[in-house]
Amino acid sequence: GGGGGAGAAAATAHDSMGLGQGSSGNLASASMTLTAANGYQAPTEQQRRLLDAEMENLPAETKSVLKEIAIDPREMELGEVIGTGAFAEVRACRYRGSTVAVKALHELSQESIRRFRYEVLLMKDLRHPNIILLIGASWVGNKLMMVVEYMECGSMADALTPNRPEPLNWKDHKLGMVCDVARGMTYLHHARYFNEAANAYETCIIHRDLKPQNLLVTRSYGIKITDFGEARSKNQNATMTAVGTLLYIAPEVVRGDRYDEKCDVYSFAIVMLAALQLKPNIVDVFAETIKQEHLASGGEAKPATYTPMYITTRIVNEHLRPILPDRQIFPSLKILIEQAWSPAPALRPTFDEILEYLETIVKDEVMENKLLDDTPPGTAAAGGGAVAPCCSCCSSRGRRSGPSSSSRRPV
Repeated sequence: GGGGGAGAAAATAHDSMGLGQGSSGNLASASMTLTAANGYQAPTEQQRRLLDAEMENLPAETKSVLKEIAIDPREMELGEVIGTGAFAEVRACRYRGSTVAVKALHELSQESIRRFRYEVLLMKDLRHPNIILLIGASWVGNKLMMVVEYMECGSMADALTPNRPEPLNWKDHKLGMVCDVARGMTYLHHARYFNEAANAYETCIIHRDLKPQNLLVTRSYGIKITDFGEARSKNQNATMTAVGTLLYIAPEVVRGDRYDEKCDVYSFAIVMLAALQLKPNIVDVFAETIKQEHLASGGEAKPATYTPMYITTRIVNEHLRPILPDRQIFPSLKILIEQAWSPAPALRPTFDEILEYLETIVKDEVMENKLLDDTPPGTAAAGGGAVAPCCSCCSSRGRRSGPSSSSRRPV
């Protein structure tokens, strides 16, 4: 997984919708300059006063930081809408000769201005090949606009869509993709950024909404993490709330417990589960486990009742986890997923450990093992045999260890 395709880029709106796009569209014919006549509307007097008041009352340090990323919206040429959500609209635009993605809030309010400002301040200093790049921001006029890389190949969710003409496999695509996610998250969990609330720089960003829709794919099947609308500092425990996406959100977050960066590790386990493509979607994977439980106990399976909320309740209260079939999963990946979704956050590995494990144990197993290559998603390995262990030490399941062990290699 390379982390960056030539000129590939993209963005997502605050409400976590995916904004990757299958094609760049005809920007030349659809483009226009942002003016009062074509979308860059003059602000109302009330909106102007609200924005001016919010900016005027900022601490001097915050004002200075914001000036570093300010851009003139008149330099942008509008293209087609590539995503619309409850809070924002995203367009493909041209800015100084490059295609970019511009997210514009639908309306201004004190809360929307503050959330926008928080997100751009958090993203301002992030520089990593597996993190979407913030190019700049504008708060001139009646819309707040954030300009980021444009990624034309869509999200990981799009790439994992069933019945693709060329299904992804672990050797050529998926291993690189999950490694890129781990690289990006390792960077975030060590990143330093300006926290406006504390008026100071802090370390460790918790994403809080890691899922395939927020993982954008480059032309070379690299990954860039996007959507930092819910991201927070590790030190903001007092204001932490239950945010995220059902089934991907960690149990401790749902319970309202104080949590740390290990909540992202849990979400990553579910991202890897999605990458396995055991079923068309994650809900079906959990539902199948519940169905088998009900049938085994002599009860009646009622799939219609297995809603994301019902499943989440069981995840939190009963430690429900999907059954991972041995014949469809590399043993090392199974070990990693089961450790990463541990009910106890302290027992989950760090992303540093996950990345090392993926780049050594899992990589060795994937590259040496041909059984899963080119096997249609959701089917058993070719030949019907068990997946070969990564080494002779791994022949017995009880003698394997995962990424959070002291050696990080099977013993």
